[in-house]
Amino acid sequence: MENTIQTAAAETAAAQTAAPAAKPEKVRDYAFDTIKAMLIFLVVFGHVLVSCKGAHPGLQLLYECIYTFHVPLFVFVSGFFAKKSVNSRREAVYGALTTFLLFALIFRVVQYIAFPAGRAALLRSWHTPPFAYWYLLCLFYWRFLAKDVSRLKKFALPVLTLAGLAFGAVNMNCAIMSVGRAVAFFPFFWLGMVFSGNTVTAIRRIPKWLGAVIIAAVIGGYCWIRSILLADPTLLTGIISNTTTGGITSMLQKSLQMSYSYAEMGFTSPLWGALVRLCMYAMAFLITVGFISFIPNKKTFLSQVGAGTLCIYVCHTYVVYMLMRKLGLMDGIFASLGAWGCLGVSLLISLAMTALFSLPFIDKGFKALSAAVSKGVRSIFEKKEA
Repeated sequence: MENTIQTAAAETAAAQTAAPAAKPEKVRDYAFDTIKAMLIFLVVFGHVLVSCKGAHPGLQLLYECIYTFHVPLFVFVSGFFAKKSVNSRREAVYGALTTFLLFALIFRVVQYIAFPAGRAALLRSWHTPPFAYWYLLCLFYWRFLAKDVSRLKKFALPVLTLAGLAFGAVNMNCAIMSVGRAVAFFPFFWLGMVFSGNTVTAIRRIPKWLGAVIIAAVIGGYCWIRSILLADPTLLTGIISNTTTGGITSMLQKSLQMSYSYAEMGFTSPLWGALVRLCMYAMAFLITVGFISFIPNKKTFLSQVGAGTLCIYVCHTYVVYMLMRKLGLMDGIFASLGAWGCLGVSLLISLAMTALFSLPFIDKGFKALSAAVSKGVRSIFEKKEA
């Protein structure tokens, strides 16, 4: 009996030794999904604000405050979730590029059919992604080039930052194929890719109140400096060509959007433009740290919304661009309201779109279409290669 037990024990031990250890299941970081949910709402809200901010300086300021961080932070989070595809150019093509081509083409076709008067201009702008679709194209660039950038190792982030600063000095239409934004925001995508779990854990040790203070201080500092410049435009004499209120506001907005050359922003010297962009980088980075520090890593309603932001991103463009901007669906309502009324209506519209396009059946249908097209493209090219 004793021998039997010993034999069984030996066999069990041998089996355990021979069997490969099961890999621990990777736990998704729900905090970043929560951040994505907050950011996609701000993307929608920022686009809605464009329809009414012109008549209300307070809404223009709110718009600029949102743009101090929401795009760089969104790019950072996209990079964080793209870690596993750093060496996969195929996935960049079959995933990101196919997604961009599919939905940008659908948008252009609808645009062409719905607005006959603008067809000539539409055909002339074939090289520029429509409306907000620049982001999908940039995702392809970043993911496709990630393998090459990784060869720079510890120099990658400094090189990308210098490239982002230098590219603004190139006197060209930076909206063509979205190259301006692709270069300008690349440092944030790469930062997200190389951010380790240990770094995230270290940032989360920062007290939540301090993270909130960092965000408030950065945005408050921007508002303070902006108010000083608008109160005394002579401070910018020799720095920008147009020192009127409109010129200063335009310079700040274009600097935040990072889709223009320094000359288009109005700077008299590329050095001034690079200095302002460096400040924008610093602000966005500090706010990113602040968000990571105080958003809890828990599965919540917001984290579920954040897991399906692409559907919201694509679908809201039809409402905002075609119904609101082209058809002016809300112009009469916004014109009859004051600043607070416009703010309230904009919030309601943005919440409604975010909630509607995050419904499970809409998101599933959207993902099914995207996956089917990606699979079809993959099968076509892989057959040719075989």
